[in-house]
Amino acid sequence: MSEANLRSANLNHADLCRADLSGADLSHAILNGANLSDTILFSTNLSDAILIAADLSYAKLNGAKLNNARLNGAMFLGADLSGVDLSRVILNEADLSGVILSEADLSGADLTDAILFGTDFSYANLKSANLSGSNLSGAILNGADLSHSDLSYAILGGADLSDANMEKITWGKKQQWEDVRGLETAVNVPEALKEELGLK
Repeated sequence: MSEANLRSANLNHADLCRADLSGADLSHAILNGANLSDTILFSTNLSDAILIAADLSYAKLNGAKLNNARLNGAMFLGADLSGVDLSRVILNEADLSGVILSEADLSGADLTDAILFGTDFSYANLKSANLSGSNLSGAILNGADLSHSDLSYAILGGADLSDANMEKITWGKKQQWEDVRGLETAVNVPEALKEELGLK
């Protein structure tokens, strides 16, 4: 089904495991609960698609467009999303543990209460992303743009923030920063946070 025109198609609960959808137009398609595990989605257009609780484990997503997609509760086990356009995507409560999102565009994304255990966000664009309540334990955020992002109530144990841009971030008063790595090389750390962490 590579290059297929599936714009606005209703593919709820479809089994597309191992299908080749490279270059296909799935913009505005409805794929709730669909099985897209191990599916080839190179340069596939999934803009504005609804993929609630879809399984994208081990999907090949290089060059895919997922901007404005709704991916609440979706599974991405072993998926490679490096460099993918995920701007303004809804990923609240999604499980992205161990997923590679290096250099991905997640600007304005909703990642509230997402499971981001060990997720690789190195050099990703997370500007204005909502990460409140997410579990970022062991996440790699080195070089990431976190400016204007919301980290309130996020779990940050063991996260690496080396060289991350933390300009105008929002954080919670009871946030645990003890095990966070790389804060000494993070840039634009708010003055109030520096005081709280004794970095001044």
